[in-house]
Amino acid sequence: LAAYARELSARTGLPIVGPLCAGSWRPAGTTPLPAAGPGQLLGGIHRARYVVTNSFHGTSISILFRRPFVTFPHSAGDARINNILKIHGLESRLYQDGFQMDAPINWDWAEAARVEALETSKTFLVENLRLE
Repeated sequence: LAAYARELSARTGLPIVGPLCAGSWRPAGTTPLPAAGPGQLLGGIHRARYVVTNSFHGTSISILFRRPFVTFPHSAGDARINNILKIHGLESRLYQDGFQMDAPINWDWAEAARVEALETSKTFLVENLRLE
């Protein structure tokens, strides 16, 4: 992840801002964001040209804000990340050799998939969580 972020920064001339998690790697020349809370996370991704992440939240917020992103596998497990990428048809955004950040993303399709998944979830909850 750090090597990819450095390469992307060198290629685009954009600074690396972050990481947004305490105790994470911090490449030389990185603009630090100490003690990032929800506002800093949301604002950082909203303003980002590109997002390089290994977190579920970084992935999901990138999708919501329609930011080009790449997600690296996380050591704690990838089930939630893999699921959200699959739901949105964005499995290609999971890092693998040869990944291209500038590959087009069909945001309209991803948004339609999000809305459909949300409706499916609501229906499930209404049908299965009746309080009596």
